[in-house]
Amino acid sequence: MSKWLSGGTPLVVLLALLGCNQKDQGKCDNGKSVTKQAVASEDFALARQWRDYAYKHCADAAALKALDDEIVSKEAEVTSRKAEQQRVAGETTQLVSLFSGWIGQHRADPTRAAVTVSCKGPEEGKDRWCSRERSVGGKYNVRVTYWEAEPKAHEFFTIAPGEVTCDAFGAATQISEKHGGLQRFCDLTAGGLSGMQLLIRRAKDGTHLNVVSKEYVAKNAAFAALSAP
Repeated sequence: MSKWLSGGTPLVVLLALLGCNQKDQGKCDNGKSVTKQAVASEDFALARQWRDYAYKHCADAAALKALDDEIVSKEAEVTSRKAEQQRVAGETTQLVSLFSGWIGQHRADPTRAAVTVSCKGPEEGKDRWCSRERSVGGKYNVRVTYWEAEPKAHEFFTIAPGEVTCDAFGAATQISEKHGGLQRFCDLTAGGLSGMQLLIRRAKDGTHLNVVSKEYVAKNAAFAALSAP
């Protein structure tokens, strides 16, 4: 066979050009499929490897651009979500630290925990619940509720933006867990809050944190029922 075709084009050059233009739809479909699976699992390094594979075997430029757009869009979404998760986790850690410190300072005398006070019930005999509220860290609301005649019966409360575990407050022993882990009740066994109990409830507006004395549990039947195993 002649090495030259009519017009003087070398055969070897023509074959090389034909080889560069060869595409395989089966491999193309496989490459796109695995790329999409990797994107769905948020493994973007693997997604880019299979994206390169798809580029070698796919002829449809529009489909390849759509694949690139999907990778870029999903990666931006994941980056934004992780940044928000880190922000929430940081704020939650800060709040728990400030909240714990505030409790430690005032558990011996909750009547001095904040200036503003609100009580429900007759003043005579002081057989009523009183609450005091303030902010810590300039942006977190915290509250203490106590039985005025017996302030040892007290509950400290706040809402954290992110998830909280019992050991965020120090050494703890879990007493009960309900609603698929959305509610936990624990004994705090060390540090400045030792001897108190902690109820954690995950809700739409955040994580509700009730740090209570055992006297409070004995005095408040509704709370005792809520936290019971």
